[in-house]
Amino acid sequence: MQFIYVGLIAVSIALLVNPMIEKIFGTKVVFFGIPLAEEGIKTLVAVYFHAALVGTHFVFGVVEGMYDLLRPTKTGCWSALLSIIGHTLFGVVTWLLLKYGWPVYLAIMLSAFMHSMWNIMMVIIWV
Repeated sequence: MQFIYVGLIAVSIALLVNPMIEKIFGTKVVFFGIPLAEEGIKTLVAVYFHAALVGTHFVFGVVEGMYDLLRPTKTGCWSALLSIIGHTLFGVVTWLLLKYGWPVYLAIMLSAFMHSMWNIMMVIIWV
């Protein structure tokens, strides 16, 4: 159950950090900077608090999905579902890499790369 609180902490940090990154680097940062920040935040907060890594990523995805549902778009339901699936998938990959001995920073970088490719794919599909 600790992962729920840790996931909410990660979301709170991301809500503070993401706008600052976007303000500094512009909107294209959604493809590379934001994924790196989010994967780093989720993973490092989970590791720091010894919380379930996949659970933390899942909670993050659920909150992002709720945000997607509240936005006035035609893709709200699909976006919400894909947020949950995507963030959970990134958590599984990160967890597996750490389980097999990868350093935390490399696991974060690989999951951030996957997140970036995911975001690019979503833009190609939905826009």
